[in-house]
Amino acid sequence: MIILKILLWLILAVIGVILLILIIPASAEVSYIDKKFTYKISYGFMNMYDSGGKGLALKFINKRKNKKPDEDSDDTDDFVMPEPDEIFDNTEDEELAETESETTEEVAESFEEKADSKPKKKNKSKSPKNTNKSAEKDSRLDEKIEFVLDLVRSSDRPLLHICKGFRFSKIYIDFMIADEDAYKCALNYGKISGAVYNLLGYMSTLFRVSYRTVDIFPNFKEKESCFDASVKCSFKLITPIIAGIYFLIIYMFRFFIPQKMQERKLKKSKK
Repeated sequence: MIILKILLWLILAVIGVILLILIIPASAEVSYIDKKFTYKISYGFMNMYDSGGKGLALKFINKRKNKKPDEDSDDTDDFVMPEPDEIFDNTEDEELAETESETTEEVAESFEEKADSKPKKKNKSKSPKNTNKSAEKDSRLDEKIEFVLDLVRSSDRPLLHICKGFRFSKIYIDFMIADEDAYKCALNYGKISGAVYNLLGYMSTLFRVSYRTVDIFPNFKEKESCFDASVKCSFKLITPIIAGIYFLIIYMFRFFIPQKMQERKLKKSKK
């Protein structure tokens, strides 16, 4: 009994650790401010890798590089090619090759004569067996197409659940559209602001999005435009697992079980 309890506690501990790993979100931060590009990849509160050359992943890579491989003994300098003692003539080999080519030509000619002498077989007409095979192939193709369509129909909600698992937070956008020509500045402002706001609206329908600030403004006094932006994206590893279970439930109860019920009813009606 004590051993069973210890095993149960160990199994529960392993399951708890796995769940903790799956629940902790992995995140990536990207920013481009004052013409400097920085990034940071983290898992929970642990920094895995960043643009400053820090992180646990970089330490692990450096440890692997520092491990020196076993030095193989290089005996290339001591090795000397032996000098040939005799010079061989290739005349005998050439004569053997010529005789072999002649015999192969004679055999090929004899096979061609035999093939010409044989009567050609007549083309057989299609038998009902071939038609049955083609019908079976068509039915199999239809079944495969239906199966793929069922998978596509049952995957819309799980895919949306996976998309909602991505969270874009701390979105910071500060665009200054500058040009000395007021007409060009207004055109560029309209194009860029329309593209950015449409993109943010499309993202908010697919993903979870939260903003820090979004500011796009024209400036007719400056010559150069300024584009500052930053965003943080996080994702939990448990999200695709839940989506996969959700997909299996939808497929089983919406398509697989009803199809099996229909097949049973058809078999009973035929009997």
